[in-house]
Amino acid sequence: MSPIVELKASGFPDAGDDGRAAGKRIGSPSMVSLLLIPIGLIVGVLAERVATDRSFQAIVERPGRTPYVAVVTAALFPVTALLIGTDWVLPAYLWFVAVTVTLTLTDFDTKLIPNRILYPGTVVGAVLLSVGALIDGGPILRAFV
Repeated sequence: MSPIVELKASGFPDAGDDGRAAGKRIGSPSMVSLLLIPIGLIVGVLAERVATDRSFQAIVERPGRTPYVAVVTAALFPVTALLIGTDWVLPAYLWFVAVTVTLTLTDFDTKLIPNRILYPGTVVGAVLLSVGALIDGGPILRAFV
């Protein structure tokens, strides 16, 4: 039996149990989770390229930890979407996942946490959280807690 959603005159489904308008969600959690697997692979490779400051050709010739970063990021992206939900703060949490995976595996490998990842990662994450909270219509401070 498939669920049927009745649309209001505005064209959006009724508000969910938590009081937020369902029209502010990005999509269904299962579909978003499936789409995030290949996105996580791509983001993992890009994050590793930024972390190591190597060209894509060098990564192809000698991958190092790049496959690990890509696979772990791809595995954690859908889990994050299922835990957080498909609200507009999800991109900020995905950003933090990508940065954290890259920092963790870089730290395991080199025993260093590069500032060129840490500082921009924190600033971009804070901006994404703020924008997501504004779009969701919730208090901005709640996004940082």
